[in-house]
Amino acid sequence: MILTKESEWAKLGCFCVRFYRNDKEEYVIVDDYFPQMDGEDGKPQWAFVSGGDKGDELWPMVLEKAYAKLYGSYSAIEAGKIQYALADMIKGFPEQIDLRQDAKNLDVFWEKLKNLKRQGALMGAGSPENPMGDAAVNQLGIV
Repeated sequence: MILTKESEWAKLGCFCVRFYRNDKEEYVIVDDYFPQMDGEDGKPQWAFVSGGDKGDELWPMVLEKAYAKLYGSYSAIEAGKIQYALADMIKGFPEQIDLRQDAKNLDVFWEKLKNLKRQGALMGAGSPENPMGDAAVNQLGIV
């Protein structure tokens, strides 16, 4: 749960985020200072995640900063598994679908995804770590 801009927390320059780590509620408070770096044009840009078409939405940075604090640092959550992060956020049960296996029968795979959607599952996608980073594309075309 992220408290809104109009809340008392935001007036203080901080946000409170609730996570469910190891099936227990944990609250993390973060300030409203976010890491920046110089962009290619020399102008500052957000160092990590940004949200919205113009990069002007705050909630992804608040959530990422709180999650990094929960685990100790930004580097501790780099290259993490999306299913565990989503489970931490909603008190869910993580499941991983391996495309190397499930994509062999696309009809079954598609039905599985539709069934998860009907159940209201929160889904995300990730790819294995690669020395090429986001420039790496696997044989299925996934970055």
